Amino acid sequence: MAIKEQLISAQGNDRVFGLLAGPPGIGKTTQATTFPKEETAIISIEDGLLSIKGSGYFSFEIENYEDLIEVLEKRLKSSQYKWIKYLLIDSLSEIYDLIRRTAKLTFTQKENFARNDEIKDKVFYCIRLARGLDVNCFFTCHVKQEKNGVILEDELAFDGKMPNELKKMFDTVVLMKEVTFDNAQPSRAFILSPMLSKISKARVSPWLGITIADYEEPNLYKLVQKLLGIANKGESNGKS
Repeated sequence: MAIKEQLISAQGNDRVFGLLAGPPGIGKTTQATTFPKEETAIISIEDGLLSIKGSGYFSFEIENYEDLIEVLEKRLKSSQYKWIKYLLIDSLSEIYDLIRRTAKLTFTQKENFARNDEIKDKVFYCIRLARGLDVNCFFTCHVKQEKNGVILEDELAFDGKMPNELKKMFDTVVLMKEVTFDNAQPSRAFILSPMLSKISKARVSPWLGITIADYEEPNLYKLVQKLLGIANKGESNGKS
């Protein structure tokens, strides 16, 4: 096995691998249009791009799991798509539903554990493939609200222990939702603080002097620039 030795510098081949979660209709898919059009691709599962129809962005339209794997394993690694620097996969929820529907046809009710393992393995495999790409990549994902005692909390919309296991696969998990500041009208914001949301997760290198606020402007491109240390250090796009 070859051992690679290097100094970990700020100029390395850094990229952001994240999950953008939020309720249906909040504008997660539209966040793809914050990225430069000439450097961005969208993977759309089961024709979910109505909200950005006519935008001129490039997309792969996926109808089954096998096609998704073909795009992630081969197509995006070919020289034809070297121009892609930003990738939005819309959505992890649809991928999960697609895999689950197929698994229900493959396994009987008595094979419940085998079916669940199959679903989990396939979901995690496509996430690992996406993580291995040399692009800034975000999956979108639906959330649901569940009661923790008397408090309604946002949760990733998956069954069982899947939400917590999924969060570990991503460097950053952003919750997009409507929030109200100082009794003003509700506005959309990114929530990155785990103190404010069980979903949120943000890993930021302390050596780059980057400051991420509890609430950030709902602009995925600006957030990626900030996480990479490209944006002005110490500035906040949102309210803290």
